[in-house]
Amino acid sequence: MAKFYLVPQAHCDLEALEARLSRDDLRIARRVLVGLVETFELLAQFPRLGQARPELRSGLRSFPAEGWLILYHVVNSDVEILRVVRGERDLDEIARDLPPQT
Repeated sequence: MAKFYLVPQAHCDLEALEARLSRDDLRIARRVLVGLVETFELLAQFPRLGQARPELRSGLRSFPAEGWLILYHVVNSDVEILRVVRGERDLDEIARDLPPQT
């Protein structure tokens, strides 16, 4: 069964997201985080579900969820979550700072 993994930067993204949302409403923060994890699980089952983003990096894919954009790539049959960012962020800049592919 395919799995998903978060790189350290993706963990940091989720921690920052949780801290930001929890200041306003803990229930909303929890709902968003649960929704994101459910989306990670969906991507693990259907890794090609996201949009291919070859203009940013070979093998990179993106998928929107809960108002955020998940950037990931497929490693063997698993999904490696690289970033979880707001969709309006400069994706070219974010792609330059992604960890090397494994």
